[in-house]
Amino acid sequence: MACVQDSLDVLIIGAGAVGTLFASCIHRNPNVRLTFVCRSNYEQVKKHGLEIFRRPFGQVSIRPHNVVPGLSSLSKETSFQYVVCAHKITCPSKDNLWTDDLKQIGRNETTTFVTAQNGILNESLLQQAFPQNPIVSAICYTNVTLTAPRRVEENVGLHQNCFRIGAFTKCKTSIDRAQKLVELGGHEFSFIESSVEIERWRKMAINACFNTTTSLFNVNTHVITEDAHKSAVAMRLGQEIVAVGKALGVKLDDSIVQDAFETVRKIPAFEPSMLHDRLTGHLLEVDNICGQVARIGQAIGVKVPNLLAISQELESINDAQRETRPKAKVTGPHSTSIVSEQ
Repeated sequence: MACVQDSLDVLIIGAGAVGTLFASCIHRNPNVRLTFVCRSNYEQVKKHGLEIFRRPFGQVSIRPHNVVPGLSSLSKETSFQYVVCAHKITCPSKDNLWTDDLKQIGRNETTTFVTAQNGILNESLLQQAFPQNPIVSAICYTNVTLTAPRRVEENVGLHQNCFRIGAFTKCKTSIDRAQKLVELGGHEFSFIESSVEIERWRKMAINACFNTTTSLFNVNTHVITEDAHKSAVAMRLGQEIVAVGKALGVKLDDSIVQDAFETVRKIPAFEPSMLHDRLTGHLLEVDNICGQVARIGQAIGVKVPNLLAISQELESINDAQRETRPKAKVTGPHSTSIVSEQ
């Protein structure tokens, strides 16, 4: 008789572009049971599931085991093996401790929290909130766009794998859980053998170069790389990220920014997530992409004039977006403060 394996319950918070991409990487495993926490697209995902156009595979359909409109709707009887945070954080981390909301999720000591978000503070915040649980980083290197409430399109990749996965600490349990996740994703995931911290800061530098400038100037990535003024601004932003990281003791190569430019020049032009948010009237993820590092730089005495200036400019865009966008309805059981306002 064949051995029946136990189901692996995975909770994904946020059915946007990154959350859907992550699900598409692991949903083919027959033991994985996906539960999604949605907000603005809850009705569509609940009824029809999710679809993503993947360059290697074509159209991929995902039918989650369960879809809920908020964390309070989750059954306390289900202990999730993995909780994947894929929601955007549009409030400054100093103002909104979103990890408090996660404490209502059914869990045990082996529940692993995975952050697939932008920013350098998420792992630390999760560790503070759940000191007994493994914390894993999932760093996304694929540009994906939410084209409709339940439809996502994969555009280009900055790495041969969709996600780079690693344990936040050297704890054996965390490493084992990260490696298990890589096994679930197959060739879509790769394991970070050296330092998650270095990988996270490298991605921060890339985001600072291209997410911020494409959104500020309202252009795609190739315009940034080919325009002398715009590319100079982007390079200075990336270099300031590297300077802050190195001042904190992170072993970053000075070539990170130049390497990022060379990679982006070689691939088709694309619209990073922050530019897409601006074009579609959504709030920009300013704090997690540049504001955090700007504040840290100021606090430790590293000069970050470009990060400070562009953070202010992008917050001004957010202020304008707030004035023109419809007021979101966030009351009742459909609301959860950790899913970005849509």
